Amino acid sequence: MEQQRIVPNRKKPATKYYREFLVGSNVHGLYQIGKTPHILEKTLWTFLLIASAYYAFSLSYMTIYRYYTNPTVISVDRDRYLWTTYLPAITFCLSNNMNETALDEILHTVRPANSSKLKLFLTSLFYSNLSTLHSILEDDQIDPSNYLSTIVKLYDNTPPTITVSGQVLNTNDWLAQTFTEMGLCYCFNSPLAVYFSLKYQPWLVNQQTILPLSSTFELHPLDGEVSANIANVSTGFNVYIHGPFEVPDVRRRPLVVPNDHLLQVYYTALSIISSEDTKTLRIRQRKCRFYHESNLTHFPVYSYLICRMECRIRLALNLCGCVPHFYRKLPHERTCDVKGLKCLAQYKEQLISLEHINASCFCLANCEQVSYVVEEMDSRQWFLKSNIQYGIKNFPEMRFKRDIIFRFSDLLVYFGGVMGLFFGCSALSVMELIYYFTLRLYWFIKS
Repeated sequence: MEQQRIVPNRKKPATKYYREFLVGSNVHGLYQIGKTPHILEKTLWTFLLIASAYYAFSLSYMTIYRYYTNPTVISVDRDRYLWTTYLPAITFCLSNNMNETALDEILHTVRPANSSKLKLFLTSLFYSNLSTLHSILEDDQIDPSNYLSTIVKLYDNTPPTITVSGQVLNTNDWLAQTFTEMGLCYCFNSPLAVYFSLKYQPWLVNQQTILPLSSTFELHPLDGEVSANIANVSTGFNVYIHGPFEVPDVRRRPLVVPNDHLLQVYYTALSIISSEDTKTLRIRQRKCRFYHESNLTHFPVYSYLICRMECRIRLALNLCGCVPHFYRKLPHERTCDVKGLKCLAQYKEQLISLEHINASCFCLANCEQVSYVVEEMDSRQWFLKSNIQYGIKNFPEMRFKRDIIFRFSDLLVYFGGVMGLFFGCSALSVMELIYYFTLRLYWFIKS
C-alpha cells in the first residue's frame, strides 16, 4: 500500500499571525475586528474602517493636489519704505538713421550689375521688421545669412547722450544695440538686452550661456522724482517702455518722438515679486518662471514675451520653413531669403497675434515683473535734436508679492491630522504596519 504524503496545515499559523497583527495594531478598528468573535460586529467594524479609509484618501488626494498645483498666494505689500522699484527700461528704434557712406561702400564692394536695384533692396531690408516684411524688394545679390551683418554695417552708430537725474552715463556700459521684432534698436536699463545684441558672443557659436546680471537703476521713495533723459538723437524714433526683465511687445503701439521734438512722459509702476522661498517650488507649482529658468531652444533666458517670440519662430518654420533674419536661429534652421520673407508677410497678423496656436504656445508669466502705466505725457518742439525724458513721478504705494502659503511641512501636518482623525494612529503606527509585513513576517515564516 502506497504511503500517503503528509502536508502540514499552515492555516492555523497564518490565522494566528493575522489575529496577532489585528490585536497588536494601534490602528483603531483593527483590534475590534481581530478580537470580537461575532460576525456582525466584525462586519460593522470592517465597514467603518473601509469608510474611514475612503474619506482619508479623498481628503489626502485633495491636499496633495493643492500642494502640487496651488501652494502660493499673492498678497499686497504696502510698506513702501522697505523696498525699491525699477526705473523703466526703454527700447527705442530710430526712424531714419541709415549710414549713406556705409551703403556706398557696400555697393562698391559687391559691384552689382544693377546698383540702383540693390540700393533699394538694402534700404527696404534695413527698415524692415515683423510688420513690414511685405515691403522688402526682390533681390538675390546678398546671401540671407549676411542680412543681419549688413544691417549692422548700415546702422549709424552715433550714440545718444543718456543722463539719469543729471548724471551722465557711459553708453558703452548702459546702452545695448539689440535686434528686435521692430528691427535694429537701442535698449537702456535692461539686463536682458545683451542677449539680443552682437555683444553676446555665445550667440555667434550657437551656445546658450547665462551672463552675470548687469546694473539696473532702482528707485526708493526717499529718492524723490527720478527721471532719465535720452538726448541728442539725430532723428525721430519710436519708444517702447517695458520692465527690465522683459522685452518690447510688438503688439503694443509705440510712443512716437518726431524729429526735433522733446517727449516728456511719466509712469506709475506696479510690481509683482516672488519671495526667495518660491524658488524651492517646482515651476508647475508656482506657475511662473524666473529669468534664468528658460526652457526655450532659441534663447538662454526666459520672459513671457521672449517665449512668445519663440512661438513665432516655430510658427514661421511651420508656415514657410525659415526664420527671419532678426531672430536667432539654430544651426539646422534656414534664414529666410526674400521669397521666405514674402511668404511670412502673408501671415503677418497670425504671426503677431498667435491666435491660432495659443494652445501649443503655452507661456508662463514672469515670477518678477514690473508694469508701467502712463500718468503724464507732453510733447513739444525742441531745438536740440530729438529727446525723451521719462521716469516715475510718484513712487508706488503698494506692490504684489507671491509667497508660499502651503509648504511641505504643512502637507505632513495635514496627513498626520487625517491619520489621527480617521484611524487614531501616528507615524509610528505606519512604521509598525511596515514592520509587521516585512521583518516580523520573515522571522515568523522562518521559525
